[in-house]
Amino acid sequence: MSIIGQAGSRITTLVSAVCNVNNNNSHGQNHHHHHPTTYHRNKACRSNIHMEKLIKETKQVLYKMTSEDQRDQSLVMIDALQRLGIDYHFHDEIQSILSNHDAFKEFKNNKDGSFKKELIVDIKGLMGLYEASQLNMGWEDSVLDEAEEFSSRFLKSWMPNLYDHREVRLVENTLKYPYHKSLARFMANDFLKDFNGFKGSWENIVTELARLDSDMIQTLHQKEVVQVSKWWNDKGLARELNFARDQPAKWYLWSMAAITDPKFSEERVELTKAISFIYLIDDIFDVYGSLDQLTLFAKAIERWDFRMVEQLPECMKICFRALDEVTNEFSKKVMNQRGFNPVHIIRKSWSSLCNAFLIESRWFASGNLPNAEDYLKNGIISSGMPLTLLHMFFLLETNINSTMAANDMLNDSPLIFSSISTILRLSDDLGCNKDENQDGEDGSYVDCIMKDQKGCSEEMVRNRVMMMISDEWKRINRECLIYSQHFSPIFMKSCVNFARMIDNYYFLIAENTPYDLIWDKLWYSMFLLKISFFR
Repeated sequence: MSIIGQAGSRITTLVSAVCNVNNNNSHGQNHHHHHPTTYHRNKACRSNIHMEKLIKETKQVLYKMTSEDQRDQSLVMIDALQRLGIDYHFHDEIQSILSNHDAFKEFKNNKDGSFKKELIVDIKGLMGLYEASQLNMGWEDSVLDEAEEFSSRFLKSWMPNLYDHREVRLVENTLKYPYHKSLARFMANDFLKDFNGFKGSWENIVTELARLDSDMIQTLHQKEVVQVSKWWNDKGLARELNFARDQPAKWYLWSMAAITDPKFSEERVELTKAISFIYLIDDIFDVYGSLDQLTLFAKAIERWDFRMVEQLPECMKICFRALDEVTNEFSKKVMNQRGFNPVHIIRKSWSSLCNAFLIESRWFASGNLPNAEDYLKNGIISSGMPLTLLHMFFLLETNINSTMAANDMLNDSPLIFSSISTILRLSDDLGCNKDENQDGEDGSYVDCIMKDQKGCSEEMVRNRVMMMISDEWKRINRECLIYSQHFSPIFMKSCVNFARMIDNYYFLIAENTPYDLIWDKLWYSMFLLKISFFR
């Protein structure tokens, strides 16, 4: 590997580490315990013993690589661990190697600060530089804007001239799914295909560990999605509200993608329950209720008033009663585990969501789109992401009172909530995604801008929206790199994972992937199972 190539691996590793912050401490979480048969229990025990052996061997290899003469090889190894999604086993060892490590300077000339000419013909170096550019925080003098333009331009120019299919796939995946904006497990299988390109003594150990870890995670998530499906079926909401979506496995995928540490099994299941009601209530507003019914429903949620609900159709009564039950159960669990009862904050957040849905219903019923600013302000809330992140906050944070006070969460939504929600709203509007079970009509931010600014072409507006999404990613980077002390590391990492899931999901939409195949691809790429397995 050339010096530039080493710098490429080095900077890619640093990119990987920035927002994959410490999540080793699970803060004394309560977790589900399953009771397998004796055969499966013994098999699992043998696998666990073998995994522990491999983890110990990998730690020993990493420890030996702390010397300066093996620093570059250690970074290649860390990059592999992170891309395979198994770095959570080695947080302390990785931090020890990465501390005080500055590699970006190796891409530039010392004299004039321009990019080294050697980079133009060094594909690994260009890929590393492109990965580094994704950490852009939006400073006016940021060299990372220049780095992204430089590296992407030359990587694209190389594509027609590459004859090695492996290299073509590597460059394509780098441009489509840069590590910082992608879910590690979403890309792990592709990375594993190319893993034979690494010739370290640690290769076999890491490959075997990745296989065992993947088997363990796959088994765990299968149990979780079955648990979610059982909860959903027991609620009977799909039968009673047959106009609404009935997709618990797909809703679970969001929780699974965001909260990746195996320890947080109960938290993934609980978060999925909240997400399911966001979809359910969205369908009530989108395809079922009249404007008068929806107005009364939103008012009943705002007051949390059972008497008001009695005036509504049966399906709305059922939904409200189920929502009340789930909210109370969730709040009781948080109270027992954290000593804080979030019931009033959660109810207020559900009210905000319903009011945002109602505003949209009124806009579309009138046939008049709002201006772009009003649309986006409301659309951030109606995306459901602020409510989702609030639930996740209560599930993952330990010092809830002090953290809420530090972020003024009683009066305002944290910036990272707003950025992720904006990315979701704008990405959804760009994709103009239509779920197969939805018949409601939606406007979009693109439509609103084109109404506000006559003469703008759709292409111009879409490019502008993509730049807005890029700016929100820069804000997320600032929150992670500068203001990360505002929240716990595990919560920050899970927030960024939501943004990554959005990026990966809507990129598949942009490639015109059929709706059902998107979910199968996301699921299969991470766990080698099609989502239809759970239907």
